Amino acid sequence: FSPVDTFKGPIDIPYTTCDDGTPQACSNATLHILIAQPDVSPNISATPNIMHGTTSFNVTVKVTELNMVKTNGLITVRIPKDTRVSFTYNNAATSIGFTAVSNSTWTYVGTNPFFHIFTRSASITGGSFSTFGFVASFNPANSDGKYSMTSTISSGSGGENKATNNSDSESADYFHN
Repeated sequence: FSPVDTFKGPIDIPYTTCDDGTPQACSNATLHILIAQPDVSPNISATPNIMHGTTSFNVTVKVTELNMVKTNGLITVRIPKDTRVSFTYNNAATSIGFTAVSNSTWTYVGTNPFFHIFTRSASITGGSFSTFGFVASFNPANSDGKYSMTSTISSGSGGENKATNNSDSESADYFHN
């Protein structure tokens, strides 16, 4: 059995086995095979997570395939926009802080009024990951509080059908001085 790359789901293969005896004895059985779908999940990290005044911080998003199945199709990650945060995406970056990134395999679209959108069309090998990131600046103005940054993978990304683990967030404390 050699399924095409896009085949997912269960398949049953009935078969019969017989011996060489006289009389011949035969038995019927069914082989049940489940071809798993990919499952991708994000992990967002922001460092430092305590900010005083206008602060530069590193953001990385690690997208991991969890089912040991190669992804197929576009993967889309959304991060909500916040007027206190600014950054320029560097497509050539290979590290953010101490974290290796593969920004060149991700595309950034900043034209959406509500989300920063990152996409990847290259597959992620089963059980592996791909990370992108950027250096941002946070300006608290004259306020103190908590800032939460969330990454969400669009349902169906990379051929997956499990959306219960498609979001992750990071929290930071900020102070105006």
